[in-house]
Amino acid sequence: EQLLSLDAYNNSAWNYRFSILQMLNSLTLVDWNGEVEFVWAKIIQTPDNKSVWNYLHGLCSRLGEYCGPLLKAKLQTDAALQSQY
Repeated sequence: EQLLSLDAYNNSAWNYRFSILQMLNSLTLVDWNGEVEFVWAKIIQTPDNKSVWNYLHGLCSRLGEYCGPLLKAKLQTDAALQSQY
């Protein structure tokens, strides 16, 4: 996270993060939700960042059927927050 906080466009950092996640088999859906939250924050910060979009694509490939509901919930939460302002 530290490298990505300094430079969200760092493709090598995104690749490294993904390789670590692939090695972790004990992640729960709550952990994956946290990862989606982290990625979504980076997408909001740098929407033109191909590295973060590629990472999200890989993450969704890994999550399979769970990715859609996680992203949908995230979009609905963001929309609800924005409508308050």
